[in-house]
Amino acid sequence: FNPIRISYIRDNIISTLNIKNKKKPLEKVKILDIGCGGGLLSEPMSRLGAEVTGIDASDKNISIAKLHAKKNNLNIKYFCTSPENFNPKNKFDVLIVKPNFGCSTKDIYSKYMTPKTPHQKIFCLSHERVSKKPPTSFYLIFHLPVSV
Repeated sequence: FNPIRISYIRDNIISTLNIKNKKKPLEKVKILDIGCGGGLLSEPMSRLGAEVTGIDASDKNISIAKLHAKKNNLNIKYFCTSPENFNPKNKFDVLIVKPNFGCSTKDIYSKYMTPKTPHQKIFCLSHERVSKKPPTSFYLIFHLPVSV
């Protein structure tokens, strides 16, 4: 992931959750990275202080992500599973969803998100615009254009 996308996501999380900590701006923010691959987005979010959980259906991707996180002393929880089969103990403040997962699936909102603010965000890194609104007022789908 390029620095522009990482900055864009970071800045929107900080703005949405009204975060004031400048040293570790994402400290205590719980992020679920769906379709995390080798951890290219999970790692920078962790370095910014977030509590990151990454899931991917590919065992190879998860193995690479775990190895890389360990090498860089990052505390990221990685699981080889699909979104449908993942059952976390707690919910998350931010979801990051990759293009290979449909952002319009209504179950994703209630399954993974903690309704803390009326402007919660789901970052959908998608090649297509998200056309459907989420089922409740707790969540705002945010579309990150491919060109950013």
